[in-house]
Amino acid sequence: MRLRHLCLLVIASAMAAGTSRADRPVEKRDNADLVIVGTVRAVYARDTEGYKEYIVELAVEEVAKGFAPKKGEAFRAFCYQRKAGKGGLEFDSEGHTAVPREGERIKAFVNRAGGRHEGVYPNWFDAQPAAGK
Repeated sequence: MRLRHLCLLVIASAMAAGTSRADRPVEKRDNADLVIVGTVRAVYARDTEGYKEYIVELAVEEVAKGFAPKKGEAFRAFCYQRKAGKGGLEFDSEGHTAVPREGERIKAFVNRAGGRHEGVYPNWFDAQPAAGK
C-alpha cells in the first residue's frame, strides 16, 4: 500500500513539474530589442485553433531603444492571446496580457523573434497620454 502511494506521489510530482516547464517564461522589458512610442493605426487579427494572433501597426513617434523605422513610418508588432477553454500542453501559453486598441498611443517593448517583431512576453506595452498632453 505504501509503495502504491509513493508511486502516485512520484507520478503526480512529475506531471506537475512537466506542466510548469511548458509555460513560456516572462521576458524582461529592460532586455527588449526595441522600445517604440507610437499611435496604433490598425490591429489585424487571425484565429487559429487555440490562439488569436494579432499584428499591431504603429505610426512611429519616437524610438527610445534599438533600430526601427523613422518618425511617421509604420512599424508592426506581433502578439497573441489563448482562446478560452484551450489550456493544456498543446496550448501552454496564456498569451500576451492585452492588445492595444486602434487610436491608442502606446510605448511598446518588442523583441526580434522568429522573423518578426514580437511584443515582450507577457506584458508588452504601456498606454501613453495623447501627444501634446
